[in-house]
Amino acid sequence: ASDVYKRQVLYYIMSFISYEYLFILLGTFIILYNVSFQWQRVLLLAASYIFYGMVDVQFILLILISTVVDYFCAIKIENNNLPQKRKDFLILSLAVNLGLLGYFKYYYFFSDNINRIWNYFDYRGPFPYIDIVLPVAISFYTFQTIGYTVDVYKKRIKAERNFFNFALYVSYFPQLVAGPIERSKSLLPQLSKKISFNSQMASEGLLQISVGIFKKLVIAENLNLITSPFYSRIEQFNPLESFIALVCFSIQVYCDFSGYTDMAIGSAKLLGVRLQKNFDHPYGATSLAQLWKKWHISLTSWFGDYVYKELLSIHFFQKYKFLCVIIVFLLMGLWHGPSWAFISFGLFNAIGLFIERPIIKLEKQLNTFFPSFLYELWARMRTQFFWIVCGQGFIVSNFTDIPLIFSNFLKEWSLSLAKMDATLHQAQAFSVIVCWILLYLGEEILSKNKEIKLTRSYWPFMFLLWCTILVLGKWKVVEFIYYRF
Repeated sequence: ASDVYKRQVLYYIMSFISYEYLFILLGTFIILYNVSFQWQRVLLLAASYIFYGMVDVQFILLILISTVVDYFCAIKIENNNLPQKRKDFLILSLAVNLGLLGYFKYYYFFSDNINRIWNYFDYRGPFPYIDIVLPVAISFYTFQTIGYTVDVYKKRIKAERNFFNFALYVSYFPQLVAGPIERSKSLLPQLSKKISFNSQMASEGLLQISVGIFKKLVIAENLNLITSPFYSRIEQFNPLESFIALVCFSIQVYCDFSGYTDMAIGSAKLLGVRLQKNFDHPYGATSLAQLWKKWHISLTSWFGDYVYKELLSIHFFQKYKFLCVIIVFLLMGLWHGPSWAFISFGLFNAIGLFIERPIIKLEKQLNTFFPSFLYELWARMRTQFFWIVCGQGFIVSNFTDIPLIFSNFLKEWSLSLAKMDATLHQAQAFSVIVCWILLYLGEEILSKNKEIKLTRSYWPFMFLLWCTILVLGKWKVVEFIYYRF
């Protein structure tokens, strides 16, 4: 019980929807534009370390280790002309970063599974049990620092010589906890010069923060009232209720994570920094492959650049590219969490990509007989079907829950919504659905008209948005789903 309480406190304090974060963001915003460039860096670095160390100061030690190691390794790589020396320092960087990530995030998973195998043959497992607390954000900043060192090794960028600039790049608090995973060539130059106030940028940031809060509190948290009961007692739900819960979670996870990303990007804009887009209207995709290019873009592009392309440089994988896809998705699943459920999440999505290819080819041949808008509608529905089916490993607590979910559809179908009504009133559910449709259409318009400027309707729209948040939002101690990773 104490562990659960500590986790709730941790997620609350590090949440973007908390007084602590609001105090740090506003305090930094007010001071930032009234001090010199040197003090701007000190302020941002102090705010980042305070934010990260509020719950456990020991977390700061880990992020400092990664920062110091990669700072010096990158300089040594750049200064050396000998290929072997350069490779040695790259290996040192990878060993330290992946070693820390492996110990804190994956030690229990692998040691427990190996011990179970030994126990099966009546031998005592070789690995002792160690109570390890997973440091928040370690999956994100580890990939960010690895990407920087690899870029220096590949001579894509120059090594950063100013330690404070690099430390700020690793720990920049708006995107520290759950991304986006920034590239050094984009973020470092912005943090290496004086930041000046830009009213347009600040207005965009305030709007994006508000939209993110709307997604999280109005849509994701209300849908959580349907999905939480379902995933905690799957066997009690009939096929229709199961279908509703699966669709609701698909919407929930998008609004939860893209809502966090909107708040992160908006916070950075208030502080004069542009972070990369992490979502590009993924539920408008017409294939699973296209959806993955639009979903968690910073992670999928990172694996594409630093894993997939590197594998393709090996002669064996050039002949068997499908193995590259499987390896990348397995690693992406494992990145999300140390469990067989997350591994299945990656594997099922890889299989889904292979299955949909011949289906899409067949659809294109039949498309000549149907209007284009009908085909596009069908393609989006098919994509969502694949996404829901392949994504169950993302949310279930046990791998064995996955077949249980789909076995529900073999039960007798009933139109009863009694269990749904017990957790969420129909009027409330209708309001959330309307909000989701408006949000979806709004993002569809913005994705096609990226140069839309803020007009005199800005403040009336903000007023309406916040009225909706205050009326329909679920204000309570909640965690963002991606804080777990």
